[in-house]
Amino acid sequence: MANLKQSGIKRDWSAVPVELLEAIVDVFQHGNDKYERDNWQQNATAKPHEYISALYRHVAAYRKGQVIDDDSGLPHLAHAATNAMILMWLDNHNANNATKRDNKETKKCRSYGWR
Repeated sequence: MANLKQSGIKRDWSAVPVELLEAIVDVFQHGNDKYERDNWQQNATAKPHEYISALYRHVAAYRKGQVIDDDSGLPHLAHAATNAMILMWLDNHNANNATKRDNKETKKCRSYGWR
């Protein structure tokens, strides 16, 4: 797929179910309430491995049959998706050399305008 940004094609936000976006917003809001707003940006930059671990922990809990996270009361998959988005943000902002890779996946990401 061509880079939408460069081709001038507008993104069709209606293609993303609103309830999925709401679940991710709920996880970010839980983080804001528990820590402080946008705390994840500083933490992700310093400790990206914590978000990778959290993503796997939430997927593992879901696979074991636990749909809802006990701490937040929100779906584990919403937490996993949020952690994946944070890692994408980190990659997009080149915030940590440990996340940089010079391979064909990185080149593909760059072709989408992520880096």
